[in-house]
Amino acid sequence: MTLAPLQLTRYAFAQRVMFTVAPMDLLTDAFYVTRRPALQARLAQLAAGEGPALVAEVDCRFRGIRCTGVAWDAFSSEALAGLVQV
Repeated sequence: MTLAPLQLTRYAFAQRVMFTVAPMDLLTDAFYVTRRPALQARLAQLAAGEGPALVAEVDCRFRGIRCTGVAWDAFSSEALAGLVQV
């Protein structure tokens, strides 16, 4: 879920249109290559214990937006917050 912003951010060569729920390069090597700096930064944030703040931010900003691999209705915001408490 904390990677949802990386899917929803526009990148060159990753065309998104109104009816897609994932960037067209999601299942290709280009997805990682194009987003490597952002992915590594996000992993560093998680390793630094910023998980609770990241989950709260992503949940607030993106809840309800269709995103491949994310089932927003599976957990309430409160349950998600409880899952990532250190």
